[in-house]
Amino acid sequence: MYYATVVFPDGLITSYGKALVFTQRLNGTAEIITNDIRLLHRILQPLKHILFEKT
Repeated sequence: MYYATVVFPDGLITSYGKALVFTQRLNGTAEIITNDIRLLHRILQPLKHILFEKT
């Protein structure tokens, strides 16, 4: 486990435009992406997984 300090200069806004209230020691998770792929592929890959997943 790693700890990091993150600064949000524009506040905490969700992808739906909803503002979140800041609290000290707000816990969260993050994914560090190291693959060098195009943005379009990065967007389409999860959609492809959802559409063609065999469950």
